[in-house]
Amino acid sequence: AWGAVIVGDLGVVTACRLRLLAGVGAADRGVHALAAGSMLGVQGALAGLGAVLFGLTGTDLGASVVVATVGLAVSIGAMRAASELGYGVRGYRWVSFVELGVAAGQVVASTGLWTVGRLSTTTAVIAMAIPHLVGAVVMGRRLGFVPSRIGTRVPFRSLATDGLSSMLGSAAHYLAVRSNRLVVAGVLGARSAGEFAVAVTLPETLRLVPRAISQVLGDRLRSGETTLRDVRRPLILVILCYVVLQGVVAWVGPGLVTALFGETFTEVVEILPVLALAECLFAVSLVFGGLLKGLAHPSRIGVPDVVGAVVTVVVTTVVVGRWGISGAAWAAVAGAASMALVGGLWARVSLRHATAGEWGR
Repeated sequence: AWGAVIVGDLGVVTACRLRLLAGVGAADRGVHALAAGSMLGVQGALAGLGAVLFGLTGTDLGASVVVATVGLAVSIGAMRAASELGYGVRGYRWVSFVELGVAAGQVVASTGLWTVGRLSTTTAVIAMAIPHLVGAVVMGRRLGFVPSRIGTRVPFRSLATDGLSSMLGSAAHYLAVRSNRLVVAGVLGARSAGEFAVAVTLPETLRLVPRAISQVLGDRLRSGETTLRDVRRPLILVILCYVVLQGVVAWVGPGLVTALFGETFTEVVEILPVLALAECLFAVSLVFGGLLKGLAHPSRIGVPDVVGAVVTVVVTTVVVGRWGISGAAWAAVAGAASMALVGGLWARVSLRHATAGEWGR
């Protein structure tokens, strides 16, 4: 469902957000809401197709699960669109409030179903979908994103052209972050995949911090509220603080893993510092990603993520068979380093073009 949401919006939602930040068509929120909402059908269709193709592998999902998956994709797509449009008008407080409500609603719904003995695959998917849909409606109405009437002229072509790079970048980013788990599971088996999942959980938990800060600063750059000189110091401080936090993870994590899972997770303890290093590099790539969203032409935003995904997949595939989850950890370092390097170079190019006035906001 999540993959269908990322690919199915064709980058239109992100393009709408960037245009709103730059003040392009900011007065007509209904057109942007209609553009984003029009992508929900594509997302639902892709989710249904994916569920059907997955069923052809021999796993009998059942019609109810397929229908629920389509509903989940549409609901997630609606919530993602509402959040992106909310970011476009700088409604961070409402976006955060609604997203917390969605998370709480999912927990309450799932717990309630489990309590009454009605929790199944289908009902669990529905319990995830409904809070997303309600959250999208609430946030859209609160921030004034009520879709214009059908037939209103929407610049889909230019939105899709601007958003294609972002869509490819989002899909590649997802692949870069998750592909190592799939490769480990396929090559080494379920136990190694579980151990690797335990190892990456601790460092990745803190990723929300640099992601959120770089996103806000990037939005301020795009909207013209601040300059690169103003955000340079905060971004450097974010990276330095994150390095300190990951140092704490590398120091405390091994003892925590041993206490929770026992002495058998020796290899997990060994790769925690490596994964903490990967997260530090990943934070650098997030910061450069924020700068790109603030400075670059929309059609060029996703390049670093695509490069990082290719490096991560290739290196992981090559090294896991020989070096196990240790190889996967170092492959994560290679992928994050490539994203940070390309992101830095690309941000520098974008800054030069933006300064010269060659790329309009």
